[in-house]
Amino acid sequence: MDYMHMIGMILPSAFSLAGGYYMYKLQRRDRIIEEEKESRKREIAEEKAAQKQESEAIRNGLCAVLRDRIIQSATYYEEKGFIPIRDMENMSLMYKAYHNLGGNGLVTKVYKEVLELPHILKG
Repeated sequence: MDYMHMIGMILPSAFSLAGGYYMYKLQRRDRIIEEEKESRKREIAEEKAAQKQESEAIRNGLCAVLRDRIIQSATYYEEKGFIPIRDMENMSLMYKAYHNLGGNGLVTKVYKEVLELPHILKG
């Protein structure tokens, strides 16, 4: 056999081998990229879930503070028998915020009772 004939047989095999290896590397790279994308999607979903949980905890905490503050104020002014206008305005703002956060129930009843108290200019 002459060298040209051997090269003619070996060269296509070498190219096939190199092409196969290159395709393997491309597929491996694509698989790694897909795995990284999926991993990032999971991380983002976990971050969103954690943020939602934190927002819910903050909302519930703020609602509890507003509820406590409204009830304390209402009790104080009901004992006095009147409420200064500026304090009524403040209570109204707290109630609106409480209501917008999803609070309801007893606080609505208490707030309506305070609205019926006489309003004065000074406390």
